[in-house]
Amino acid sequence: MSPIGTTIIGNSSRKITSLVICHKCKKKVDIKSTALCSACDNRYELDCDGYPEHTYRLKDSEEKQKWRCKTCIRGKKYGKTDSTSGITLRKKPTVLKTTPPTQQVPNIQSNSTMLTDSHILTECETSNESYITPNKLSRSVDRTVSDMITTSEMKETIDQLTLKLESTENELENVIIENTDLKKHINKLSTEINTLKSLCKSTHIFKNPGSSTKKKKQTTLQQQQQQPSSPFSSTLQDEISEYVRRLEQEIVKLQKKLQIAEQEIALLTERISHGEGVELHNCETDAQASYFASKNAAGAKNKNKLYIISSNCTRGTLPLIEEVFYNQFEYCNYIVPNVTSKDFLRTIRYKLKDFSMNDYCLIFIGEKDIQNGNHADILHNLNYSMKNITHTNIVICTPIYVKGALIHNYKVEFFNNLLLTDIKNNEYAYFFDCNATYRMKCFPTIPGK
Repeated sequence: MSPIGTTIIGNSSRKITSLVICHKCKKKVDIKSTALCSACDNRYELDCDGYPEHTYRLKDSEEKQKWRCKTCIRGKKYGKTDSTSGITLRKKPTVLKTTPPTQQVPNIQSNSTMLTDSHILTECETSNESYITPNKLSRSVDRTVSDMITTSEMKETIDQLTLKLESTENELENVIIENTDLKKHINKLSTEINTLKSLCKSTHIFKNPGSSTKKKKQTTLQQQQQQPSSPFSSTLQDEISEYVRRLEQEIVKLQKKLQIAEQEIALLTERISHGEGVELHNCETDAQASYFASKNAAGAKNKNKLYIISSNCTRGTLPLIEEVFYNQFEYCNYIVPNVTSKDFLRTIRYKLKDFSMNDYCLIFIGEKDIQNGNHADILHNLNYSMKNITHTNIVICTPIYVKGALIHNYKVEFFNNLLLTDIKNNEYAYFFDCNATYRMKCFPTIPGK
């Protein structure tokens, strides 16, 4: 049965609630508060059909698909019964002749037995006899009923009794259905309990034979000394606690092994990095020495050395360096793209081994360090790498602002202030502010501002 309730808001239609018609009360109700019968394919409201809602919620999806209404369970449909069904029709009694008042009193006893024995008369009989006798029943045959009861009161009582009978039948059917559902639920729980018992019994594998025998003796002595209220629950709890204790011991052992493995990995990585640094130092120092030797062999003047190291891949830096430093220094530009300062400062002391106080080393902090955001680690690495280099001049150049990246520029400004404070306190290098002539908001995204 498809839902029939939608609400249109503006130009778009949006489904708010799905409404269906209850087969019994013919009302539009929410589809979530109804149940679909698997036999007649009709939807019933749970309260309308008389089925308990909390019992229906306990069912799983398979049981809900197999649910049937009361009409399909009984195998027949109850229709509306006529109010006059089950009423027996009697023949019209004979009309008594009118007698004078003196003769009417003694004849009451004899004529009362000639009236109908039934307690119920049809509507046609009462209407036909209304002009002769009042619309009342006679006394009962056994003389137990002394009050005169009208037919309307009898009909009302009969209707009330039939309604009570139907309601009791419905309640009885609901109780039977609920009992069957509860039995199914109990069966499921019993199967789960059996599986848990089997799992608890399997925990004996993890126990040592000596400890198990000792514990068995202790448990037997305890059972002999005092009678437990629930022996199964106590033994089950002991087994579970023992299993948990052994698991905790295994976890502690594994954690110790993990710590030992982490220490070994750290030692191996340190050895590998040291070996790579030595090899890189040999290659770079050889290349650097050959470069400066070729400059001297070419007949150039004995100039001071300039070493530039950076992680920025900016185009056009080499022509700019040649234009500015060609006449004063013998320069070497070393670029390590897409790395942090920690990577290219690992072998800085080997590169500056042959430098003197007349030489210079320019270190440019790249954008990769600002993106990572580990400012404290960067400053600690700079201080650790530069504190032992005292035989030459080191200049640390700050990161520059980026056009349109205001948040990045704030990070750069914050890092530059931290770097300046650290250099002033420790005095391991010179500080060169690349943004001295710029402002943080000097690169707007929209031109003209």
